[in-house]
Amino acid sequence: TGVQTCALPISVTISGAVAKPDRLSFDRPTTVLQAIMQAGGATPFGNLKAVRLIRTVKGTEQSEVLDLTPTLRGEATKPFYVRDGDVIFVPQSLF
Repeated sequence: TGVQTCALPISVTISGAVAKPDRLSFDRPTTVLQAIMQAGGATPFGNLKAVRLIRTVKGTEQSEVLDLTPTLRGEATKPFYVRDGDVIFVPQSLF
């Protein structure tokens, strides 16, 4: 099923163009999109096409860009679960 088993609760930092940037804790498996929604969702200027996920793996920070718009359009997508210590950054759209 792709669900990561990990010690719960996990703590994730959400920043950038979201309604309530904060450090949030989750006590069940949570996707990146669910975490952003828990932070009040993206602001009107938030760009969900280029959400940056920063994760420390074996002592090295790794960064990945996720496009969450297919999920919001109702397309079937593979869920991407957060892990303890993740940082999610929602950039502003460049108009």
